[in-house]
Amino acid sequence: MSTIPIHILHVDDDEDDRILFDEAIKKVSIDSDIVEVSDGTESMDILKTFLPDIIFLDINMAGMNGRDCLKLIRNQQKFDTIPIIMLTTSTRESDIADTFQSGANLFVTKPFRYEDFIILLQRIFSGNWKADLLKNTLTSYVFRNNKSTS
Repeated sequence: MSTIPIHILHVDDDEDDRILFDEAIKKVSIDSDIVEVSDGTESMDILKTFLPDIIFLDINMAGMNGRDCLKLIRNQQKFDTIPIIMLTTSTRESDIADTFQSGANLFVTKPFRYEDFIILLQRIFSGNWKADLLKNTLTSYVFRNNKSTS
């Protein structure tokens, strides 16, 4: 039986974080097609020809940052049904509020341990993951890794 891969756009300027993401996706056996870019400008270019099922977007990047990229994506109706997960080291309340108001579906502080990243991806891609992410309820908007305070 063949499965349809999940098309993922991963936007992060840190190469180590991109490698960790790739390895974690493989570890949880998610059949995926991952396109990776290192800033918001590149992501906007790639979105002209690639329609992902989900976007993982860092906030703090050189060039166009994740906040500005999120706003540009959400200003285009064709991307309304694509969940966007802010995957960032930021824990600032202003970033959380701004990205929620701008249309992100989940705000995740980057895990410090590989095992935490595996658990995170298992949680994200469980059940009816896309519909669950698109519900966009503030009470479930922020996921902090095990080392963060709630």
